[in-house]
Amino acid sequence: MITSPRRLTATLSVLGVSAALVLTAVPAQAASTSIAAPSGIAGVAESVFVNAPASKNKTVPVTFTLTGAPVATLNVALGAKGTGTVTWTPTAAGTWSIAAAGGSTSAAVAAMPTETVLMVQNNIAINTPTSIVVGVWPSSGTTVPTGTVTVTNVVTGQVIGSASLAPSPSSPRAYTASATITWTPTGVANYALIATYTPAVGNGLASSVSPQYTAFVDYNAPLVVMRLPYPVTMGTPTIVTGIVNQSMVTGSMAFTTSYSTAGAWTSTTAGLTGSQNLVNNAVSF
Repeated sequence: MITSPRRLTATLSVLGVSAALVLTAVPAQAASTSIAAPSGIAGVAESVFVNAPASKNKTVPVTFTLTGAPVATLNVALGAKGTGTVTWTPTAAGTWSIAAAGGSTSAAVAAMPTETVLMVQNNIAINTPTSIVVGVWPSSGTTVPTGTVTVTNVVTGQVIGSASLAPSPSSPRAYTASATITWTPTGVANYALIATYTPAVGNGLASSVSPQYTAFVDYNAPLVVMRLPYPVTMGTPTIVTGIVNQSMVTGSMAFTTSYSTAGAWTSTTAGLTGSQNLVNNAVSF
């Protein structure tokens, strides 16, 4: 049946039916939080950027977590646009999780490289105890190394000895730790030695191996011998120790340093008591 518009209007009126367009307001979705953190190195400060528009003009906590490491929490003040930056120094190597204001990200942190030096006197008498000193320091940052060092005979693989590191505040290199190992060689030979640093778990430092040093062992040693690191780097402070192979000795010791300029050798002298620092192959006070 065909119904005219007039008849349809009348029918709706009689039935009391009315139609209306209903609009439902949907709240705008808040902008999500984003966090930006660069890859870093343990012990070196870095900046972490937080963008959280929903938390503008607020101070929010930023948490840093890594399995096996203490959780760190820092506060970041967000500006009128919800952005802010916080400075964070990772304490250990690994992939850290960073979270703030409902957002999260991750940052890869590498272990801090280290340098290890081996200090052995240049001439040693057979069957005579001698002290081997090993020093370790970070390439950057302010973390004093912890862990152990092991001295090994490269040729035979024999372990000469191991010891735990302790802070060495008197070292000319900042943030140095050192250990002393007593060695009594039982054969006349040239010993190729290296020192290996094994970091303590969670200290954020990488292992390292010293350059090889050759110790000369004979039936007798000179009355006065020297102990110094190998190699010695120009412009880098180091410790040179003079050792007298005789007990109950008192007095002072003088060092002579020689350097070559255009093939000509020049010697300088300076009076020292015990040991002093060398800089650029010259004695400094």
